[in-house]
Amino acid sequence: MDLGIERRELELERALAIELTTSADNFEADLSAAFGRLDEALTEAGAVFAGPGICAHPKRKTLPGRIAAVVAIPFEGELEPEAGMKVLEFGGGSGLVGVLRGPYEQLPQAWAELNGSLAKDERPRSKTVPYDRFLRSMVNVVNSDELITELVIPLV
Repeated sequence: MDLGIERRELELERALAIELTTSADNFEADLSAAFGRLDEALTEAGAVFAGPGICAHPKRKTLPGRIAAVVAIPFEGELEPEAGMKVLEFGGGSGLVGVLRGPYEQLPQAWAELNGSLAKDERPRSKTVPYDRFLRSMVNVVNSDELITELVIPLV
């Protein structure tokens, strides 16, 4: 797998977000439903979509077999988050970014490669979680080989 890893300055992004806990079997459906709710809320508020969808990987503990995720869509404008939603900030500052071209099934291996490429003196920011940015998602493509996902680790 050619991940295309680079260090770059990340743009600060404000995003409307939903935190969820799900199972591996329901992950894709729950992620899709959360993105749908966010899309609806942003459209109703008249907010301007400012970037691709994000899935962050919080470090909070979950029960065995459960997955914690934060699903978010960057936006510009003002809005009052609906129940179960909140506004978060992603990025800003130095980061390690890998670009995965291909199916989501490769994400665990891509994350392992990205984490393994951290230099000895590089450390992830303690209060910022790593996240995926879906540059080309299943909403945009027919074939999963056409997917493009950025894996981002904000650095100290």
